[in-house]
Amino acid sequence: MIGRPAPKPHSRSPEHVQAAAHPIAAATYDLAVTTVTVRTDHPPLLDELTDYYRTTTRPGGYRIDARLRRPPDESRADRYGVTYDVAPGGAGRPGIRVVCPAPARLATAVRKTVRDAMTDWLDRRRYAMFHAAAVHRDGLLVILAGDAGAGKTTLALDAVLRHGFHFISNDHLIVYADPAGPNLAITSLPTRIPLKIRTCLDYEAALPEPNRTSTQPSLRARLDPYRTLPTDQVNAITTRVDFLYSTFRQPNPVTLDIHPAGTPKTAIVFPEFGPQWHTDPIPTSDAATALAAHLRTDWVFDADCTPNHFASPKRTIHQFTDDGRDLAQHLAENATALQMKHQGTLDRLLCSL
Repeated sequence: MIGRPAPKPHSRSPEHVQAAAHPIAAATYDLAVTTVTVRTDHPPLLDELTDYYRTTTRPGGYRIDARLRRPPDESRADRYGVTYDVAPGGAGRPGIRVVCPAPARLATAVRKTVRDAMTDWLDRRRYAMFHAAAVHRDGLLVILAGDAGAGKTTLALDAVLRHGFHFISNDHLIVYADPAGPNLAITSLPTRIPLKIRTCLDYEAALPEPNRTSTQPSLRARLDPYRTLPTDQVNAITTRVDFLYSTFRQPNPVTLDIHPAGTPKTAIVFPEFGPQWHTDPIPTSDAATALAAHLRTDWVFDADCTPNHFASPKRTIHQFTDDGRDLAQHLAENATALQMKHQGTLDRLLCSL
């Protein structure tokens, strides 16, 4: 008896994968203030997350279950084809289940959910986030606050590559009060570090390779098209090369306590590119006001950046701003505050501190 021919498989975009039954892999990641355990049927996801976060053996404070498959109810998916559901992680741990059939989109969704776990923990402690970079070394903390284009990333990179500093933050400085005492603590969201072409050319000899795979072009190859361009054209280029804290062999996120007694010695600097190096001291009250002007309400209240999948009660933008002003005041009280004109290096500032 001749059977019917087997049905033809449905055509499907190569971006999407319908997962077969795979064993569940898991890893726990250290976010400095808390931990997150990720369980998934797509093990390559854990390798990618390890580029962003350190693994740890500490028990997971939050849990994310990530599945590479089509959501059971695709009508609930967001515009990226991802669904999120609250799924308690056991022992009272907050948990989220993330489902998506596309590996790259699943990875992005899980990275954002890991960040969401961190900000959920911090929001319970009424944190503030500032548009600022921060580096530290040997009892000295330098905070560089300013809008895009002020040179925060360039100066922080100079401190790390040429002066032996350690990154705290590139662009998302987080400040919160230690619930156990009078100290403030600072940390950062573990995000990418985007460097402008001008900065990459200036520091090329000291920069690590940004690539996670050998299939991507080298840093040298990426920069070759720009080497012969006039300086003003290079300075105007907005293209960036993404680095990670791990490519600099620096752990992130990390926390640093700031004591009322003035340790570490703290400098809050408001940089601006200029033809000649120059600094002006700023009174404490003015420094607090200037720092509060750089609160990242744009990030914290953007549902795509901070989606609040854990569904915890959140502060209003007015409450966040009030808390941010208080934290900026406390931070400025025991700090030296300066406005600084610079040309991309910290040498003269460090000599003056």
